[in-house]
Amino acid sequence: MIWPEERAAYLNRRAVDIVQGGDMTFTFLPSAATNALSYFSEGLHDELARYCPEPFRYVLPETEEGRHADIVMHTTSGKEEDAARIWRDRLERRPESLCALWLWDNHISGMGNRQAAAAADLVFASHAYVSDYLVSPAALLVGHLPLCSAQWTCDEAARFFNEEAGRERAHCLLFNYVDYGPDYPERQRVLASLSAGLKPVENLHMTRHDRSRYFSLSRQARFQEWLRYKATVIVPLDRDLSTRVFDALLAGLVLIVPEHIPDFDFVVPRPVQEQLGIIRVPDLELDTVQAATYAALRLFDEMGHEGALARHRFALENHMLVNRMTAVLETIWRIGSGELSIVFGEQEQRFGLLMKQAG
Repeated sequence: MIWPEERAAYLNRRAVDIVQGGDMTFTFLPSAATNALSYFSEGLHDELARYCPEPFRYVLPETEEGRHADIVMHTTSGKEEDAARIWRDRLERRPESLCALWLWDNHISGMGNRQAAAAADLVFASHAYVSDYLVSPAALLVGHLPLCSAQWTCDEAARFFNEEAGRERAHCLLFNYVDYGPDYPERQRVLASLSAGLKPVENLHMTRHDRSRYFSLSRQARFQEWLRYKATVIVPLDRDLSTRVFDALLAGLVLIVPEHIPDFDFVVPRPVQEQLGIIRVPDLELDTVQAATYAALRLFDEMGHEGALARHRFALENHMLVNRMTAVLETIWRIGSGELSIVFGEQEQRFGLLMKQAG
C-alpha cells in the first residue's frame, strides 16, 4: 500500500471511530485575521452549542474538552502564517482529532491556501470554481462549502431585522466596498466607474488598511447600515461568491449580481433567484448597472416588506454559520457511517485523496 492509500485508510478509520464513539465533540477556531475586525459575534460559541446537530456536541476551543475535541474546524483567509498556526494548534490537541479546514479565500492567495491545506485532514473550499488545485495526497478536498453571513448570530440577525422592519429605507443603492487598489485593477476600474456615475447611490468605501468606518461600529449598527437601503450591486474580486451576497440578503436588499459568478446558481438556484427578486446582469459596466439599479429600486417597492422578509428568511434559514457547520458535521458523519469513503485516485489529471460513494 502506498502512502496516500494509507493516509486515506487512516482518515476513514478516524471518522468511523468518531461516529462509533458515541460522544462526538466539535469545536471551531476562526483565523486570527478576523480578530482585528471583531468579525464574528461574541455569541458565536453559544449559538454553535445551541444549534449543533445531534449526536454531535459543541465544546469551547480553549477548555480541556476543547483540547480533546474529536473535530476541530479552522478557517483561513490564505495567509501563509495560518499553516503554522494550524500545526501549532494540532500539536496542542490530541493526535486523533480530525482537523477540518474551511478556506474563505481559495480564489486568491494560492500558496498560503496550499500550505494551510497541507496541515489539515479535511479541506472545504468556499469557491468551487477555483478549487481543483487543492487536490492533494495529504488532505481530502471534501468539496464546496460556500461562504455565508457570519457577522451575526441567527438570533441577532432576526432581532435586528424585526426591530427595523417598519422603517422607510433610502431610495438608493448601497455601494459599500473595500478598495484593494491596483492589486485588482479590473475591480478598481469598476468601483471607480460605478462610484462616480451611478445614481441614486450611497458610496461608503474603505481602504484595505483602514476598515474602521464599518468594523468599529457595534454589531447592531453594522446591520442597521445594510437595513437603511433597498438594493446593492455585487462586485467580486475575481468571480467569487462573497459574504456580502448573504449579508445583503439577510438585510432584505434586492441584489444586482453579474453573470460571471459561476458558483452563484449552485448556491441560489435560478427559480429561487426569481422568487427573491435577484437581478442578474451580463456585466458591470456603468450603463448596465445603472439600468439594473432603477429596476432593483422599483422591484424593492413592488415586493415591499414581504419581499424583504423573504430574502431575510432565505439567508437566515439557509446561509448562516450554523448551516455551514452542520454541513461539515453531516459530511463527517456520512464518512464515519460508511455512506462515503475516502480513496486515493485521479481527478482530471490531479492525483490526491478523493471522496466517493461507498459500495
